[in-house]
Amino acid sequence: MVQQQLLQSSKMASIGQLAAGVAHEINNPISFVKNNLSMLHKYMLDVRKYFKDQEPFFKRK
Repeated sequence: MVQQQLLQSSKMASIGQLAAGVAHEINNPISFVKNNLSMLHKYMLDVRKYFKDQEPFFKRK
């Protein structure tokens, strides 16, 4: 009985480690993409501001 409980506990610990590993492998690429999209958004705001600031120079005649 005790040995069976120990075996069950060991199996549950292994499943927990496997689940944590799978979650980590899924979370890493998602975080990478999210962070890069966030930086791209920031850069695009800077580029839009730059072109908006340049607009008066293009409208001169």
